[in-house]
Amino acid sequence: MKSSYSNSRTRVVLICLLLFGFIDNGGASTESGEQESKHPEAHEVPKHTTGPNCWIDKQPTADLLAYIPGTAAFPSNFSTEDILHHVGRPHFVNITESYYSCVDGRYRAGIVATAGGDAAEFLLALNIAQRNGLTMNQFVVTGLFNDYLEFVGPFRQFYMHTDMHAWENVTGTLGLHGVTEDYVLDPPDEMKERLLNMLCKPQGIGCGHLKAIVNDPVTSMTPGNLTTWFMTAFFQYMWNQDAVRLAEDKKLKYVVLEGNHKETAVIEIYKTGCPGLAPAVASDTEENSFFVHHAAATKVLRESLAEFMIRKYPISLNLTVENFLDQSEAIGGIQLQNTLAKLAKGLPFYSVHIQGEQIQNWHAVIGLMLFCSLAWILGGIFSIIVWRYPKGSIELETINRIIGEGSTTTVAAVSIIIYPLFGFIGLVMWLTMSWTLMIDFILAAVFFSISCLAILRISSSCNIRTVHAIADKSMFEGFLVAYQTSLVASLVGCSPLLIMITVMRLFWEAAEGVITFGFGASIVLLLLRIGGSIFAAATQTSYQKMRVENDAENRLNDTDSPDLTFSPQFSSPKSASPNVPRNISGLSPTVPRNNSLVVPGINRATSSRSFDSVGSNSSRISSTTSQDGSPLPRREYPREVNYDSVAILQCVGDVVDNAMGLTLEVSDSILLSLVSALAIGTSMYSVDGMALPFWLLAVGMTSSVTSSILVLISLCIFCRNSNTTTIFRWMRAGWVLSSITYLALAAAVNFLLHFNTQLYGCIVIGHCSRIVMIVMAEITTSKNIKGEGDLDSSDRAQIHTIKEEETHLLGLLLKALLIGMSSSLTPVFIVFIVLLSTGYLAGQFGISIAVLSMMATENTSMCYNAVSSVFSASRRVAEMTCQGPSVIDKCISLESLGHRCASVVKFFSTGSSALVSFSLFVAVAYRAGPDSVDLMKDPQVLPGLVLGAMVPFLFSSLTMMTLSQVAKSITARASFEDAAAASTTRKSHKKVAAWAVYTSMVNLLIPTTFAIAIPVSIYVIFGEEVLIGFIGGALLSGSVMSSTLVNTGAYFAETENFLSTSLMEAGGPSINVLTKFCCMVALMSTMDGAWRFFVVLMSVCFLGMVVSYAIRKLRKKYGWNYKTSMTFMKLVDAEEWNQEEKPPEEEPKVERDDHFVELTL
Repeated sequence: MKSSYSNSRTRVVLICLLLFGFIDNGGASTESGEQESKHPEAHEVPKHTTGPNCWIDKQPTADLLAYIPGTAAFPSNFSTEDILHHVGRPHFVNITESYYSCVDGRYRAGIVATAGGDAAEFLLALNIAQRNGLTMNQFVVTGLFNDYLEFVGPFRQFYMHTDMHAWENVTGTLGLHGVTEDYVLDPPDEMKERLLNMLCKPQGIGCGHLKAIVNDPVTSMTPGNLTTWFMTAFFQYMWNQDAVRLAEDKKLKYVVLEGNHKETAVIEIYKTGCPGLAPAVASDTEENSFFVHHAAATKVLRESLAEFMIRKYPISLNLTVENFLDQSEAIGGIQLQNTLAKLAKGLPFYSVHIQGEQIQNWHAVIGLMLFCSLAWILGGIFSIIVWRYPKGSIELETINRIIGEGSTTTVAAVSIIIYPLFGFIGLVMWLTMSWTLMIDFILAAVFFSISCLAILRISSSCNIRTVHAIADKSMFEGFLVAYQTSLVASLVGCSPLLIMITVMRLFWEAAEGVITFGFGASIVLLLLRIGGSIFAAATQTSYQKMRVENDAENRLNDTDSPDLTFSPQFSSPKSASPNVPRNISGLSPTVPRNNSLVVPGINRATSSRSFDSVGSNSSRISSTTSQDGSPLPRREYPREVNYDSVAILQCVGDVVDNAMGLTLEVSDSILLSLVSALAIGTSMYSVDGMALPFWLLAVGMTSSVTSSILVLISLCIFCRNSNTTTIFRWMRAGWVLSSITYLALAAAVNFLLHFNTQLYGCIVIGHCSRIVMIVMAEITTSKNIKGEGDLDSSDRAQIHTIKEEETHLLGLLLKALLIGMSSSLTPVFIVFIVLLSTGYLAGQFGISIAVLSMMATENTSMCYNAVSSVFSASRRVAEMTCQGPSVIDKCISLESLGHRCASVVKFFSTGSSALVSFSLFVAVAYRAGPDSVDLMKDPQVLPGLVLGAMVPFLFSSLTMMTLSQVAKSITARASFEDAAAASTTRKSHKKVAAWAVYTSMVNLLIPTTFAIAIPVSIYVIFGEEVLIGFIGGALLSGSVMSSTLVNTGAYFAETENFLSTSLMEAGGPSINVLTKFCCMVALMSTMDGAWRFFVVLMSVCFLGMVVSYAIRKLRKKYGWNYKTSMTFMKLVDAEEWNQEEKPPEEEPKVERDDHFVELTL
């Protein structure tokens, strides 16, 4: 980087500017501001710096520019080699986080120096502001000083110094004989006024540059009262805090220097390369002492002060940053000429040129790269192990092929919507922002699609292997197949995103690319997560509807069975199996477990056996009543392979919602927590401090993978003949082991990177919040498994008689709502504790680090969630292929284990999503500025809060209404009944899957467009302040409402009806995704060119909403529904789609049941 003075100044002015306040000739100095040290070596590089990230590309060069006129007090005869030997190979520090020392020559540690340090530069900024119309007084100066300390961040210190000669003058005048220099840090109240008066007088000022300004205010163009006001503000801030708080905060660094001046030369440091960094050069060695000055670093400080002043008073100061900076340099040069008459006479002036090359922070990303490589290697090894398991019979292979095709069709159908959308938005981003951001945005869609396809194919391919292992060997062998497959899915699903974010960090460097990548990932998640949830819940609802109709038909045909008189639509399969989780933490997906899959027109043979699905594999219950006397539904095993299309869709829905949807949501939370930490880290730490988030994520992922593998080995050794309870205890040990390992490795990383203990405290708090959430989920799950959940026997009896007494339904609805509202206490309280404690310890960066620490070991949770999906699909595959009763019993036992794991993951997902959203909000507020969320200074924030509080309610209602419409479409005879009747062909299943995905995506357009358009429109129309208030309101209401909806739906999980499905699968998760996306919109708004980009995006969103609404109305009016669906499915499966099929002449209605919404088109 060229010096800002090398081309536009004459040599005389150059020397003046380079020597701007170079000497503290007001006496000698001592370092004492911090109570623990008085030696000049105490002025070290701030402890929160993480080490060098710039290296010397070439040997530094030195040139003798001139001699300062006058007679030197200490004549010297140095060569350029002596100067280069003194400079050596300096350590580079971040100039945005390091305080600015004076240029005094008595520091043996490396310093970044400017004339008079921070104090003189802040006084210069006050002078410029006053000269441009800002009225100054003691109140204004004090307020500006306090606000500036907040502006520079929690770790940036403010430096001012004096010397021992000036301190002796002060103590002698006041009669304070025998007191040390520590006395000034916390004097008695009765002495503060007298001490302040003396410290503001020339004889009490130890800084030579400040003393020259006070002695000659006319020549220095600085009013004397302005200097007095500033120094009063400085000491009042220091004295208003006790000594303990001052030692903790260390916002002020007041130094008393000892000794006399022995400087023999002046060294000006020029640096090229390594933007944002400055070489910290020591000014004193055992042999020599020099004045050291950093001109480029001084310019950066003045730019920061200009930005602060103009942002603080944009109306009073009608200036640009460039104008403010020019005036600072001009007045600074005049002040320097006044100082040069007394300082540095006869000393040689050298310029040293250092050429640095930025280290691309390899140490920050090498751990993450190693983990990604390890993940792919382990994934390949376990994939080979799983693929070596036999597939089983032809029936199993047929079912697996159909489910795999349904999953692939789902991804293909989603890609048809995602890729054109991302291509268009990327084009807009290229035109309005930059082409690099467009690449980042599109890569998010590509890598998320890769993750989706990998997870779907891996999860769907191991279902038959799990069933065959159970049938051929034992339940434990089936568990091993599913566990290894889930481990592969978690590794493959997470590593592409981490590889991409690592590559971007190496080659793009700036945080804007990472933010854009996270923005693209949020849009993909908005479509996939909500669309997948709607698809899965709609297929589940359709399956329930078909089951009700089939059971009603079978009751009429099977009059000899007294057990089938019980109403099947309210039958509780969990009631027949007391040990199966009833209301697993209120968060497990509500899937029918004990009902056979029968297609109308296919006769089935029945069996009168009832059984216990958990516990011993051979246990059976012969009675037909439960312990409380309620009748139990009879278990029926089909005798032939059943290819029910709706059942196939339900298997695909399980994989799409649990394996893909929830895994991607957790992966997206990990990504966005990293984005939040990097967004704050670039502002607070530049390149250097960004190592910590990468290393935390690397050690967290490594700990989780290692613990999962150790659990697998332990299970193979100790648990081959154990039941599901023992297996779950070992899986719980994996969570504990990963946490212990992570905290130990995080402590080592924090120590090696030289971060302070406050940040490690944030790491511990964040990870402990994860442990607390898991424990709370465990307690809730355990209660429900033991039958101690919210539903008691009287509630179940009321559920079974809802159709007879509707008043009971109203009471149950009220009770469910009350339970849902009270259940929000736990996650909200955890969020409160984490935000409060980490914000107190380390500010905004501490909050983001705590959230990242919480998400770092979530690879374990992703693995356990994938296990749940595999077990659920395996049970359905076993039933559809007519496996024996013992095989189905074992599959149900494993399914209960999977639902218990999934309940913990889903409980944690709700709380972690809220914390990730708050972390992103903190990043937005930090990048937007300290006044962006100030209700007192900016009243526009309050209307945004009110509007934001409403949006989660509206969006969740739109999502649940969409679910209702999709369920009706899938259930209608025009969509699948004919295909189900002839469902022995592959073509029919692919057509039904294409229809289901098409219906889900088309109906999803309005809510997703609404989710994108609302925050974008608020930013474009009302500005950043209203947007930040909007996000705050959405977070506050959304975090509570999400937990309320999920737990309210969990209350009705036992009835397996539409109400439970809507709340748990659509209403709650949609809010989590919405809040994270809104935060990413706000984070994007802090980038250059964002307003133009969002204007175009807003226009497209509103156009899309109008077109979607018009098409919907025209379809209803002119019957375009069938033609549109055919066109869509031709794109998905062009070869097998029969183009000559005719639409049905009339769509028959399906009768309504009380526990369903009206399922008619």
